[in-house]
Amino acid sequence: MSNVGRVLYGYCGGFFGDSYHDKRIEAEGFDWIVARELDNAEALPEFADFSAWIRTKQKIIDEWATPPEDLDN
Repeated sequence: MSNVGRVLYGYCGGFFGDSYHDKRIEAEGFDWIVARELDNAEALPEFADFSAWIRTKQKIIDEWATPPEDLDN
């Protein structure tokens, strides 16, 4: 399953530094993803390394891709 194109909401556990902005995944490998902030046309892509979390990578991404309003339900 590819995660390219999915939107990630908020802080994302600090994997992208201290950004609280929503991001879109632009590239993905076995143990990494690259995402870019949605609301900043000049934002550089950010790299997230999952080498220590490879077994739970998809679960983590699925959690980050859940819109905040859905978390209340």
